[in-house]
Amino acid sequence: MLRLALAIVVLGAVAAAGMETGWSPADDAAAQEWTRARRARRADGDTETFFTPGSLTKQPVVQAAEDKPVLCMDGTPAVYYISRNANSKKWVVQLQEGGFCISPADCQARAQTDLGSSANLPDSFRGNFVTRDAPANPEFNGWNRVFVPYCSGDIFVGTRRSEEFGGLNFYGYNIVEAVIVELQAEIANGDGLLFGGNSAGGIGTTQWIDRIAEDFFPDIHVDGFVNGAFFNDFPFIQQDIPWHTGPPYSFPDSQMGKLAAGLSNVYGAKVDESCSEAFTAQGMTIGACIVGSFAVDYISTPTFFIWSRWDTNQLSRTQIFPEQLPVLPAEFAGPVRAYLQAFGDYTAATIAKIAAKPDFGYWFASCFNHIYLLDGEDAAAEVNGVTAYAALVNWYTGTGPKESYQLSENFGSDGSMCNPTCCMSPGSICPACKAYSDEETWQHDMLLWSVDMAKWTAARDATCGDA
Repeated sequence: MLRLALAIVVLGAVAAAGMETGWSPADDAAAQEWTRARRARRADGDTETFFTPGSLTKQPVVQAAEDKPVLCMDGTPAVYYISRNANSKKWVVQLQEGGFCISPADCQARAQTDLGSSANLPDSFRGNFVTRDAPANPEFNGWNRVFVPYCSGDIFVGTRRSEEFGGLNFYGYNIVEAVIVELQAEIANGDGLLFGGNSAGGIGTTQWIDRIAEDFFPDIHVDGFVNGAFFNDFPFIQQDIPWHTGPPYSFPDSQMGKLAAGLSNVYGAKVDESCSEAFTAQGMTIGACIVGSFAVDYISTPTFFIWSRWDTNQLSRTQIFPEQLPVLPAEFAGPVRAYLQAFGDYTAATIAKIAAKPDFGYWFASCFNHIYLLDGEDAAAEVNGVTAYAALVNWYTGTGPKESYQLSENFGSDGSMCNPTCCMSPGSICPACKAYSDEETWQHDMLLWSVDMAKWTAARDATCGDA
């Protein structure tokens, strides 16, 4: 795997040229200052939304083929955002996060929002992972940047209009394809593409990344990133399924199970071809392909995975926690504690699948969280002193040893203790984070990323005891 590694660079000049640099202490300082400023703006009443105006400009998606409509759920035309840099030959494409819908009522409601319509999307967009802000995004801010809004509700794999759902459109697959076809000549003339997404966009990435690399850009280097989308097939806590009987588990009544069933029934989904063929041959639904612990077996394009031991999105959908997180369970004890231990251990076991793949990377935190990277305080979490963004940069640029981009940890597999840097997220459900209820202490210890481990351990013991 060819990667460009530069030892000494001037960050501003390199960002303008679109070259890879690796992560440095100066980047840490800049990112900390950006986070402080961002929180200060919020404290002053700044109500910035996801689509804060910025340097990426809105463009209509041009239909790639007559029989492949590119419409949002409500029938408004799909759009994408782009910011070109004539001095860079690198490209980054991000698919937006945003869950999914699988019932008529949910989908009808979704179609009235920015996750189902382009009607109210602004003419320009700041971006999060594709932001131009150098302190927040020092490695990729100078690249040609593309952001694909998520207005299809179908994890970017849908190909049909559903009359059963009141005529709603599920054309996420068509939208991604059309954007790539429109930009294909420009990207193919470059020397690298990083394609990925968060959450629903990350699930879409697992289905798209090999086709992007093999069918559209076979002559340039393509890499993927998947953030907060490595869901597993672990069952509900309420289900009468022994937790250690071994995969594949079945959880048809869960939200993930409903999504799997809806792939064909509602979305008319097109998933990764090799995965689809494999599960169809086994008599299983292609819905298994959206489960990260299965999908990774069929991905050949180098990809970087970011995920948590306890993904709060999946845990909320397995009904161990309510939909609205973060909520701290009354006791991490008894069956709940046993369930969390089994869930976390099962998630951790999937690391071996990624580690066995040449040129793949991962950042696996013992946290109760969903997505990381740039947009939010969760970006400050560290594994062995390395943030998710820094690990991604180390992996992409090849500037460090494998230990700098294949990172995992075990702070306590039963959930009674987790990585203290996870407490950076206000209201974290990690029990140990309750010790940081005092705002001044929390900001001093966590905002500056300088946790005193002895202090944290004592606070954890006092908070959690032996429960």
